[in-house]
Amino acid sequence: MELTPEYYKALLPFRNSPQTADDPPEIYDDLISCGWISAVGCTTMDYNGSVQVYDNCWAITPQGRMALAAYEKSVKHDADEKRQNRITNYFSAINIGVSVFSFVLGLLADHYFGVVAFVEAFFHLG
Repeated sequence: MELTPEYYKALLPFRNSPQTADDPPEIYDDLISCGWISAVGCTTMDYNGSVQVYDNCWAITPQGRMALAAYEKSVKHDADEKRQNRITNYFSAINIGVSVFSFVLGLLADHYFGVVAFVEAFFHLG
């Protein structure tokens, strides 16, 4: 199973220390089934002669640490790729602008006298 943003947020607190909860969230079941966390502590309660064991402390496994690292690397790679695409798009836009400006400047330089004559004729007609 792939580490989703939801699982990442749930797994992140385990990086620093084991987590305990009287009423564990349902997502812990998914994290356990993926092998990203495991129970490291138990509580026993005696109900009318029968002993029940409850998991109440979970710690991250090596697979969980690897999943966190892989997710963070993937997110960082995606962010770097988006940044690189923005820079590339920016330089492409500048390149197009410079090309258009050069084209217009070239036309004006090539046809300078014709443009000046047209402007003079246009304003003297009035």
